[in-house]
Amino acid sequence: MSSVETIVGVDFAGPAKEQDQRRKIVAIRAQVEGWNRYRIALDDFNQRLLLDSPGWTLRELSKELVRHPAKIVGLDYPFSIPDALLRDELFAKAAGYEQGAFQGWRAFNWHVAWLLRHRKDDVIHTSFWPKDGRLDFSGFAAWRSKDYWIKRDTDRFASAHPPLKDKFQSLFQMTLAGNVLLDFLGTNGKYRIVPLWSPEGYTNEAIEVYPGLVMRQLGLPNYKSQPEVGLLRLFEHMREKGTTMDIAPEILERCVRYNSSGNSNHPDHDMADAMVALGTAILYRDVHCSPAVEGRRWENSTYNEGVIWGLKNMPILAGGKRTR
Repeated sequence: MSSVETIVGVDFAGPAKEQDQRRKIVAIRAQVEGWNRYRIALDDFNQRLLLDSPGWTLRELSKELVRHPAKIVGLDYPFSIPDALLRDELFAKAAGYEQGAFQGWRAFNWHVAWLLRHRKDDVIHTSFWPKDGRLDFSGFAAWRSKDYWIKRDTDRFASAHPPLKDKFQSLFQMTLAGNVLLDFLGTNGKYRIVPLWSPEGYTNEAIEVYPGLVMRQLGLPNYKSQPEVGLLRLFEHMREKGTTMDIAPEILERCVRYNSSGNSNHPDHDMADAMVALGTAILYRDVHCSPAVEGRRWENSTYNEGVIWGLKNMPILAGGKRTR
């Protein structure tokens, strides 16, 4: 597999316990078969999609993406926070950062990753992860205030929730846990964290995606209630762009049926979201995506908020329930 270029889509979540992470953090991998041709097979990576708990722990996924790097990884969570918070010294100090305001994303990313990996009553771990893999969010208790429910430019453009919103699916924990993954990928795997960090010698890219945005662009603002229709609409759009995918039927069926909530009245189709994240990452590789933000300010090296990638030259349909 090391000689085959791959693309990975991830529907992310931020549970503290690893047993819950395996239920919620779902990833799907595609192999590049040729120009604009992809294959999603029941290989070693995708076999777990058929298990009762088809996902990954944060620790497992981080190590897998470094051990077997993907050319593009599409990750469904906010990579950064608003510039106003990055420049707020009191905000940084509330989580134990003593060097003033974060100013830039990398200082925020490093501090979040470090604090989540070290318990208050622990000595510094010699390994990257706590022994039981459990994430301790207690160091960020002061950040759970509604005062910090502020949107980035890209969140406003994409009609997404604020990165630190601590409600429902807890985007708050997704944002923080996700920065542990980004720190690991950038430091150990030579991934460019688009557009926030370009480690020397990087050969792979991690991009922020949002299935809710893509589905609204495809005319399905309430796709959560009809995941099969949403996926078919995505595949149709990809074919129109000249991109083809050969998908193992077992994987496609599982994407439609898997419900991580266990509640048929309030389903959570994490695997369908992972497939949309993968489709977005593939379209990004094929140059059919654009950043969900106005203007070109995001290309500046001092831009620290990050951007969500959506479909190029597609309007954003208003309405629908925001899913992130």
